[in-house]
Amino acid sequence: PVHFNNCKVGTVTATPALSVSDRGTELWGSCSANLEGRPNNVIYVDGVQYVYKTASQKALEAAIAEGGEVELTEDVTLTTALNIDNDVTIDLNGYDLDIAVAYDDNNPYASSAIVNNGTLTLTGNGKIKAINNYTVRNYGTMTIDGVTIENGIMNFNDLTVEDGNISNSRSGKHTIYGNNAKLTINGGTFYNGNPGNAAIFAYAGEVEINGGEFSIADGTSTLGWTSCLLDAQGNAKFTINGGVINGEIRDYNKNTTVYGGVFTHASVKNFVAEGYSTIEDNGVWTVVAAANDAATLATAISKGGMIALTGDITTSEAIEIPEGVTTTIDLNGKTITVTETDAIVAKAGANLTIAGNGKVTSHSAPIRAI
Repeated sequence: PVHFNNCKVGTVTATPALSVSDRGTELWGSCSANLEGRPNNVIYVDGVQYVYKTASQKALEAAIAEGGEVELTEDVTLTTALNIDNDVTIDLNGYDLDIAVAYDDNNPYASSAIVNNGTLTLTGNGKIKAINNYTVRNYGTMTIDGVTIENGIMNFNDLTVEDGNISNSRSGKHTIYGNNAKLTINGGTFYNGNPGNAAIFAYAGEVEINGGEFSIADGTSTLGWTSCLLDAQGNAKFTINGGVINGEIRDYNKNTTVYGGVFTHASVKNFVAEGYSTIEDNGVWTVVAAANDAATLATAISKGGMIALTGDITTSEAIEIPEGVTTTIDLNGKTITVTETDAIVAKAGANLTIAGNGKVTSHSAPIRAI
């Protein structure tokens, strides 16, 4: 933030002069100002634009039009959607944006809270909600980090969720609806409280899930054609590398590939990538790297994480866990046999867990740490 005493806002000249090298620098001082041609809530220092402070839709729209960083100072109730067509970061700063405008077939965008055609980042641990429409419509590039969005998102271009709480409770709507778009999810929680709709729906386009937790109101039951957690249609492609998926995956075209994650529905077994396997424990499936010979086991160990044996392994050389690698080998009822030396050698700095029913045998020590 930038602070000045007795300062009008606009183009700011600091007295004494202040050197500005970083937009995150906190500055104090007195100043004079030239208001000509500047919105009422923008601060400039030596020509560098700093965060806007906004407390109304009018001030928010003026700040958005200027671009850069925008920070809320209180809750804002919108009377029409915020239209964004430039590069903007909106920091909710713990406050809420909401809109309760009735849906209009002649102007369907007006009752959403945000319509993005630019490059938009939403952050700041606040909440955004539209009562009668999808809350956010994205036609540009959008990043969400730490924001709560109720009543869902329509994505038509490129959306990344780093973290946040995205949900829907409106009848007949998905939590995130994608149409020939790209969606990347690295974290967050995603919930659909309307039984019969998906948490993540994609018609064409690509979805990559690296983390997060996903749930729907009807859990793992089947209520109808849209009763699933992740729904890929129109040749949409899902790639799942992680996350907790509490429900069914549906992809009639088999374009979904799963490399990791925890799943509560057996449908995951239809989409597990080559070289990977599932470990089932009381109705929960974990997707892990699979190994059925010494070479594939060594490759999997080098990447770290959990590994499941899918066949007995016999080799003459020790299986090594390199320094800095953390891995779990689930024997999965199989046997590792090393005929001429120690079976498994964990180097200094390695972290090894052996799990699952099975057996490790060797010429000398089954497991040795050095």
